[in-house]
Amino acid sequence: MRLDSCEYKALGAKRRAMSRLVKADIVPEDDCMVTIDDDKYYTDVAEMLESLGDDVIVDGEPNLPAWCYATRRKTFDLNLFNCIESYMENNHHEEAYSELKQVDKLETLLNQWCALQTVSTFFIDYQRIIVIDPGRYARELVEATAWLEANPNG
Repeated sequence: MRLDSCEYKALGAKRRAMSRLVKADIVPEDDCMVTIDDDKYYTDVAEMLESLGDDVIVDGEPNLPAWCYATRRKTFDLNLFNCIESYMENNHHEEAYSELKQVDKLETLLNQWCALQTVSTFFIDYQRIIVIDPGRYARELVEATAWLEANPNG
């Protein structure tokens, strides 16, 4: 199989998905958003299921996910030293860092300002899942484990 073939890429994607499921930690639905595949994020499992409910019907029955990925929150974090370094490199002051005055005072002020910010972003966390349907999740986990054992190089 060629490494650049669609078949090879699909096999790699399947292996990643199966491995993520087998290795993931089960977590409760806490202060995080949820997602299935990093395309769309939902405030919680209920919102996700409601949103998917009309779109995921098979033979007249809901075919909703047995589990979903949790997310990790990233709060506003502005690193003063990275900002200064970037500025100095972009403006050809690479060797002038030692000439800066009162950087510690600026860092204290910036840290206090950052602590006041409420900006946060959620990113998919492939290592944590929330189980929605325990029975189907258990079956999917068994299938994924069996597939990985049967395809150690695939």
